[in-house]
Amino acid sequence: MLFRSNPNLEVRLYGHKEGTRIADQTYNNQVYAMTLLCESNCAITLRHKTSNVDLSGVATIKWRTRVSGFHFLRPIVKLADGRWLVGDKYSAGPSTNFVDTEFQVLDIRWRNLDIGPVTESRDGYWVDYPDLTNVEEIGFTDLMRGSGHGSGGGSRLDWIEVYGKPVPRTAGSSTR
Repeated sequence: MLFRSNPNLEVRLYGHKEGTRIADQTYNNQVYAMTLLCESNCAITLRHKTSNVDLSGVATIKWRTRVSGFHFLRPIVKLADGRWLVGDKYSAGPSTNFVDTEFQVLDIRWRNLDIGPVTESRDGYWVDYPDLTNVEEIGFTDLMRGSGHGSGGGSRLDWIEVYGKPVPRTAGSSTR
């Protein structure tokens, strides 16, 4: 699902919000989200307006990324109970062009994420068997600040597809 073409998705920004950008390069028919201008850690997520998603079982994430410097995009999720997790799977790594990557959510190892500064939580523990049956937001971070325009260091996400089962959002779900 292309985030730019689905009116049912909301884009959410965390950390250094002013540094996140949606770049619209009409001359090459490309629109992408980027973290190049983030002066501290930042994250971008997508949230469906009416549903959460069940990422248990055979759920899959596919994305097209272009990464420079020592950056790697990592998936993040916000669970319906308000907890945040960051995954160990990441983009293909630095490249001069966009690269498609696909991974099974079941294969991801998770750590707690402190969404305020967009950093791993201090506990340093892996979250064993998190309940991914009710996920409110899905997105990405590279857990690093950007180095500005150019190829010095930053991440770009052209599109993301998430394959899971829709879960109706209840009134008790977190909305922050």
